[in-house]
Amino acid sequence: MEKYTVDAIPGYELLLTQPAKGYRFSTDSLLLADFVVQTRPTPTPPSNRIFEITDPPKHDQALQTILDIGTGCGILAILLAHRLPHYRAIGIEVQDRLARLAQKNIGINRLSDRVTIIHRDIIEFCTSDPSFKVGTIVSNPPYKKTGSGRLNPDPEKAIARHEIRLTVETVCRAAQQLLIDHGSFFLVYPSERIQELLVWLSRCDLHVHAMRFVYTQQDGPAMRVLIHAVKNGSKDCVVSPPIRLDSGSAQ
Repeated sequence: MEKYTVDAIPGYELLLTQPAKGYRFSTDSLLLADFVVQTRPTPTPPSNRIFEITDPPKHDQALQTILDIGTGCGILAILLAHRLPHYRAIGIEVQDRLARLAQKNIGINRLSDRVTIIHRDIIEFCTSDPSFKVGTIVSNPPYKKTGSGRLNPDPEKAIARHEIRLTVETVCRAAQQLLIDHGSFFLVYPSERIQELLVWLSRCDLHVHAMRFVYTQQDGPAMRVLIHAVKNGSKDCVVSPPIRLDSGSAQ
């Protein structure tokens, strides 16, 4: 029988149901949510009409819609909907159990009117409706290349951490297709793979607007990089002061 835990999200009055054994959220998601919130302007409040995924957002709706690629149990979509009340969020998750948990977590946190979960592969989603656009995309994608390191025997963890179903190329190409012109793309990624990430961002016309490095050891190298890229944006980039965490805090 599958076992779950119900955990408080640190710093929030929010709860998250997660597998007791399986992929669980990490500090990376919290860091990325903060990074997005610090950047997003407050748009005009949305109408009272409930957002339906079958109704592709018009331009104004697109500006107020955040798409989370690889939402897992929904933490990023939930955090951003909670902290940015004038935005709606859509979470896409390929793994069935995680998609069901994300839907449950949305209900627990009373966000069903502003967060939608789609159980689908992002490549299939991109081809299903070429007209669908959003103003903001976020992602905490798998960061280990398939064949590098030990593959976790738990399939859920393996897919979440290794590029089995989702690669950096796939995420960047999806952002290129699904973002409106000058839309924002936010992600967190291992700093050791920044060169590969920057190559794909450039190929997809996603110009880095800001980046911030995350350190977990005082004298050690950066472990993560937070990126804000803009589709067809300017090529000026701001490198913000680093974030320093206690050792072992990152995913």
